[in-house]
Amino acid sequence: MRGSRVWVADIGDNNAVRSSVQVPRVPVARGDLDARGDVTTYTLVYADGARDAESLLVHPVTGRLVVMSKGLLGGYVYTAPERLDAGAENELEPVGTTIGIATDAAFLPDGRHLVVRDYSRAVVYTWPGLEQVARVDLPEQDQGEGIAVDGYRGVLVSSEGAGSPVWEVPWPADVRREVRPERGATTDPTASPEPAGSLLDDDPEAIGWDPLTSPWVWLVLGGTAAVVALSVATGRRRR
Repeated sequence: MRGSRVWVADIGDNNAVRSSVQVPRVPVARGDLDARGDVTTYTLVYADGARDAESLLVHPVTGRLVVMSKGLLGGYVYTAPERLDAGAENELEPVGTTIGIATDAAFLPDGRHLVVRDYSRAVVYTWPGLEQVARVDLPEQDQGEGIAVDGYRGVLVSSEGAGSPVWEVPWPADVRREVRPERGATTDPTASPEPAGSLLDDDPEAIGWDPLTSPWVWLVLGGTAAVVALSVATGRRRR
């Protein structure tokens, strides 16, 4: 435990107005520790403009930081520079896309896969290829915004609020087979993903958005239908 440090993500930006975000690196130890004088804070900036994000990942092999933005129709995956500079802005480079409303994410232990969650499901991707290989439904939670991997057995998911339960969600057998390391595997988890180039916010296909499986689309459509029905009913009463 001595000498251990954790990353703290100050990356939320609901209105996408922050010119930069910060990620302090904080020492941890058993017992009480006043770490205020031993914190290193790094400033991150997005190469393509401000974003809201709730997911900060650290690659378990390389230690490189990965940030995932939180968008309604889909999110973007960004990598930080291999070496961070505490005295300068560190540019986040877009390298791919992920599901919409990403509330948290985590790498599996060997860094060959990562898992991203929204409010109802967890999606597994390869790394660095970012190929979607599995999707698992999660227990219903008031506001599910936490996920951690339990080795290669499954995930632990949490919700906001004091005293909220933590759920253990085992992987189905086919997902365990997919993510478990194989002898002689050729995938290099230390490789860097290729830059994604130009990613357009208004291109659902580019960001991997599937309207048939996105719960948010159905919520929006349901809300719109309710408003229309209420308007029609009100109009009839006035007559």
